Amino acid sequence: MGQTQTAAKLTGLVLGAPEQLPELKDVESLSPFVWRILGQNPGPAPLQGTNTYLVGSGPERVLIDTSDGNKHWWPLVLNKLKEDNLYLTAVVLTHRHYDHTGGLHEVRQAFPNIMVYRGPGHAGDAEELPSDATVSPPPPPDIDESTFQRRLSFSRRRSSFGIAWKPQQRCWCDGDVPKTAHVLQEGDAIRAGTLDLKVWHTPGHCSDSICLLLQLPQGSSEHAAIFTGDTVLGGVAGTFDNLPDYERSLRRIFDHVSKDPCCLYPGHGAVIPQKAVVPFIKSMSATLKLREQTIIEALDASAQSCSAEKICHDLYGFGMSAILAKDVVKEHLRVLVANGRVTEIPSRVWGRSSFRLSAASRTAC
Repeated sequence: MGQTQTAAKLTGLVLGAPEQLPELKDVESLSPFVWRILGQNPGPAPLQGTNTYLVGSGPERVLIDTSDGNKHWWPLVLNKLKEDNLYLTAVVLTHRHYDHTGGLHEVRQAFPNIMVYRGPGHAGDAEELPSDATVSPPPPPDIDESTFQRRLSFSRRRSSFGIAWKPQQRCWCDGDVPKTAHVLQEGDAIRAGTLDLKVWHTPGHCSDSICLLLQLPQGSSEHAAIFTGDTVLGGVAGTFDNLPDYERSLRRIFDHVSKDPCCLYPGHGAVIPQKAVVPFIKSMSATLKLREQTIIEALDASAQSCSAEKICHDLYGFGMSAILAKDVVKEHLRVLVANGRVTEIPSRVWGRSSFRLSAASRTAC
């Protein structure tokens, strides 16, 4: 575990979950087919803790996510399994971050033959989705699509060499995902008794993020649901390492729930009930646009170029909010640079780049 990851865990232990969030039970039935087991790892980032889910019918259950490996979570899962005489057939990791993968060791010790599933999109995956599966946001009217894609590709290459900022494909919060895990593909279905969990590849939060659509038996009176991992969180805005992918994934969820209403079971936070899902996703999209506009206004108000860190502090201060928002502000800037609205000024020596509005953007403002 890296030092930064350790620091994140210690911060969670000291500060706990933000006080304004509703209290969640350690073990709670959400429907006849779904139990939520709270991850016992509250903190500023995981909120009340990682939501892990036991899903299925009959004696078979699929476990979605495994918390962060703390000693308090797994006994809750085992007790629930023993209490209802259930057994696990599979564990599905919605993405690679440590607070969703850390408890996998305990699961595999108790169930040595369990099938472990993960999403596509890891660096080096032979089965990775083709690059044209990602839909980027449209460029502004004065920049053609080929120019936009060339700039976006260039900014990613510069990042990978450390010229601008850290690579976008991996992050300090990555956990240990076994190489033997089965790589899920778009449209795969995981059987959970008489239920199916249909796989959607929804990158954005990170490249291997997936959502799972709960498909109920025919004639069931229960509502369908989507397990969103960290693509959608309960009660707060989401984070991402690739903004174009993230917007695409939000649009996909929005299009589905607009036609087929269902509730959302997030990776952190409270369940988003069916009647609240559409306005909630709209508010998430509006937050992205508002943050982008606020970044542009901050650059416009500055007499000189600004680093990403200064912009973040101008918007969020110097507290925990600024720390948590730093990476998403950098990602907004990367996309603004790619579409020509912001100019990046590389440091003359090894260090931080700075940013200023492009001439066209200042004219527009």
